Amino acid sequence: GGAMGDGAMMYAAVEAGGVLHERAIMPSPELLAKVTAREKADPGLMPYFYLQHDDYVTLKERCCKAILDGAEPEGIATLQIGIDTLSLAEFLKPTLEKQLAA
Repeated sequence: GGAMGDGAMMYAAVEAGGVLHERAIMPSPELLAKVTAREKADPGLMPYFYLQHDDYVTLKERCCKAILDGAEPEGIATLQIGIDTLSLAEFLKPTLEKQLAA
């Protein structure tokens, strides 16, 4: 149970020649403490709400400011960027699948 027990923890490692070159774990101990406190204060939400709370606040603030200013939100991907990203992913998929299968 809990935010981390529901798959919200991420781990990545970069190894070459049997040597670990980089390792990243998310959430960091600092973020995990925030997530645990948020979950305790407001139990029952979807786990990613606890983990991504600060990102959601930033997103909402930037979008609201942009609406009030009549501008594009700073640092927020547009629908076209999303479409272009998915098109690139589809283009690269066969090449990446071949490399992963090798």
